[in-house]
Amino acid sequence: MLGADLAASLPELQAQAESLLIDRCIIERPSGWTVDPVTAEQSPTWAMVASGVPCRLRPGSALPLGMAVAGQEAAGTRPTLAVPLSTDVHVGDRCTVTASRDASLVGVALFVDGVPRGPHLALRRLTVTEDQSG
Repeated sequence: MLGADLAASLPELQAQAESLLIDRCIIERPSGWTVDPVTAEQSPTWAMVASGVPCRLRPGSALPLGMAVAGQEAAGTRPTLAVPLSTDVHVGDRCTVTASRDASLVGVALFVDGVPRGPHLALRRLTVTEDQSG
């Protein structure tokens, strides 16, 4: 049966997919709020969930989300951040790239707005945005 064959092959497929995750990131979760005593602006505080997480950032489409083309709103795509399937990550978490072959990615903070789930995933491909408001 195809399902049984796929289930048997999945650990090997996951290991092969994870071998492509050559960048690293930290994952943080909102833990509360702090108030600036001068401006009275609130900012979230973050608690470390994991560090040294293997990852790979894939850019989205060239069209910004919500861009109108010929009077119609174009359906853009968001960038995705691939992490191992075992990674503890939730919508609202912040993932910051800490090491990459592309030096311009180091320090980039990405906010998770989608966490796919399913029985036959090889990687967890998170939809992310650089803008915390999503």
